[in-house]
Amino acid sequence: MIRTYIRPYGSTREAYKINMETGEVLHYFINDNAKISNICYPFSFYHTSFSKMGYTSTANMIKELKRRKYLGVEVDTCRQTAEEISALLHLAKFRASKDFNLFDIEDKLINIYGLSEEYTSKILRYITKHDIERHTITVIKSDGDGFTTEINGTPAEIENYYNDRVVFIA
Repeated sequence: MIRTYIRPYGSTREAYKINMETGEVLHYFINDNAKISNICYPFSFYHTSFSKMGYTSTANMIKELKRRKYLGVEVDTCRQTAEEISALLHLAKFRASKDFNLFDIEDKLINIYGLSEEYTSKILRYITKHDIERHTITVIKSDGDGFTTEINGTPAEIENYYNDRVVFIA
């Protein structure tokens, strides 16, 4: 299970994604002061672990970081990840419109968010060439049955479309 925490940090937000099983920690920031692009995209990723941070366990690390008020509020990891992928797609669209390089966005989607090269190429092409934001989701019906699909739209639009529980995969 991965737990995600976010807190305000100056003109940005500080985020921690903590893998409770492995003890791996992804520490990064989210641009909250997007004066040029109006996109709240994630940046400055740093991989570490509870042991490298000097703690004896993941639980001990979380307890101490909460005590020091470093963690902020816990948020739904799947939803937060979808928002971050969405922001990176919009950043790609912005950069493409200015003829800027997209290489670091592709790298982040593959290496930070675990998307395949093929899927990353497809969703970047959709957003930059056709202005279509695309996500992979699982919809879980009230009876427990579910299905996985790709759908166009922002995370908020997708959640509003379905009356059932939506779990974002990418």
